[in-house]
Amino acid sequence: MPDFRARPYARFLSAVNEHMKKFQPHVNLAEMDAAQRISTIEAFIHNELTIAHITIDRRFIHFSPQLWYLSLGKHIIPRHIIAMRDDQNFTYQGS
Repeated sequence: MPDFRARPYARFLSAVNEHMKKFQPHVNLAEMDAAQRISTIEAFIHNELTIAHITIDRRFIHFSPQLWYLSLGKHIIPRHIIAMRDDQNFTYQGS
């Protein structure tokens, strides 16, 4: 049976919180009431959280589906993680 790394709902909320802190610091979820927080997160989902962003924009890596990171016995999917340099470029650029 696959080993999921975290509960999906908790993982999603953690990803939203981290994303806002790092990339949208003007959005302070902690200072909002529940209704404002829900509205803000719903707007984020509808306006920014796209599969394109998740797959190619490093700012959205924490929103990757759990299925991309399964442990199946001794094997982890994906088997290869592409390293990035400090300047946020990939360490290997294929031709």
